Amino acid sequence: MTCTTQILAGCVLIFAVICQGGSTGLKGKSNFKNPSKIVGGSDALPNEFPYQVSIQEQGVHMCGGSILSNVKIATAAHCCQDFMDDFTWENLVVVAGAHVAEDASEPTLQRRFVNRPQIHDEYDPETSGMPFESYYLQYPGRTTAYGFSMANPRVGMGIIRVTGDRQVGTICTATGWGDTYENEPKNDTKTGNGPLQKRSMTIVSRPVCATSWGPVTQDIICAGGILGRDICNGDSGGPLVCGSGSFRCLAGAVSFGGEPCAIGKPAGFANVAWLYNFFMEDK
Repeated sequence: MTCTTQILAGCVLIFAVICQGGSTGLKGKSNFKNPSKIVGGSDALPNEFPYQVSIQEQGVHMCGGSILSNVKIATAAHCCQDFMDDFTWENLVVVAGAHVAEDASEPTLQRRFVNRPQIHDEYDPETSGMPFESYYLQYPGRTTAYGFSMANPRVGMGIIRVTGDRQVGTICTATGWGDTYENEPKNDTKTGNGPLQKRSMTIVSRPVCATSWGPVTQDIICAGGILGRDICNGDSGGPLVCGSGSFRCLAGAVSFGGEPCAIGKPAGFANVAWLYNFFMEDK
């Protein structure tokens, strides 16, 4: 399996957390409003997915994201919109190198504050159309942008490559933090308090996805659809990665899914390949 960046569109900004979701052709905002974990998944090993980040407000996990370079992070735009609506975005922190998102004692952690948001020109929060937004980050205690350090082998981080559109039938992996139950959460599995979860999900065709959601455009890829196994609320922005080892490539970012979770509908992911140009902008 190979990865490529020679594709239609994508996202990368200098020391930016790029908030990206997807256009579904559906009316209304995303279903994902509260942080939650993979349903029907299993615990990841420490540093198994070093590109995964947690976006936090006052130490609380809000959404996931992916490291694209030492200065660029991809995540879901509706997460960013929620932050802008409900919180002071200057207080947002991107946490990398975590196994348990809210465990501040982990030695591999690095944190960066958000400096300013930048939104995709075509983002429409009312229709979820092109919900792509970027956050410029800064090193804690400094006023200038500063990236994550990759020099220390203990940082627990890694760079994920942007990939081309995935073929139907490709088995990929979604990861995220939060509650692992589609209905009532258990006290010991609250968002951010447990280890990162992982779940294998198979890419399905857009026509198959459309049977659950209506027309699905090319800036969305769909995966999963197995009862009891799904991404869930607040996995938003987290990665869908295809391949293994050094060939892991970022295919999508969690955008939408069934409510309640894990009801057998495919989940929608923003198609990173379709937005390549956006991710690679330097603003």
